[in-house]
Amino acid sequence: MLNEQINPDAHNMTQVRKNMQGIYRANIPTWQPFQYSSGDLSASVSSASFTIFKLPPAGVVYAIKIKHTEAFNASTYTVSVGITGEVDRYIAATDVTTAPSGTGFVLASTLFDAINDVTATPIVLAAVSSDILSQVSLGKLSIWIYWSQVV
Repeated sequence: MLNEQINPDAHNMTQVRKNMQGIYRANIPTWQPFQYSSGDLSASVSSASFTIFKLPPAGVVYAIKIKHTEAFNASTYTVSVGITGEVDRYIAATDVTTAPSGTGFVLASTLFDAINDVTATPIVLAAVSSDILSQVSLGKLSIWIYWSQVV
């Protein structure tokens, strides 16, 4: 398939250029943002995991940044980022009950983590609170994932 995409004998040069641009775009790491409020992280338990997105096959995670922009109104409330079965693989439990600040974020920037070349891998946000998650009514956070897909 790849040979057909770049072989001038297989397609005209305009099509070859379009195909090559698609290949290069897939390999370029990009920051992908995600925003969550306390309502998005609602569950009738005090801890739960939520899928942020599915890293495609042959995906590579380079960095993850997490920052809360509104304090969560619970006695204790932490969030971590990882994969199913290892929810703190990228970012360990981080307190999001404190007042937000310009320097109040966590950046895991030396990851270069490839998980699976065949199937997509869910990247998850785990929330743990002293309260039932659905009873927490305030709180907002942003997550940025720097990733690419090797093709």
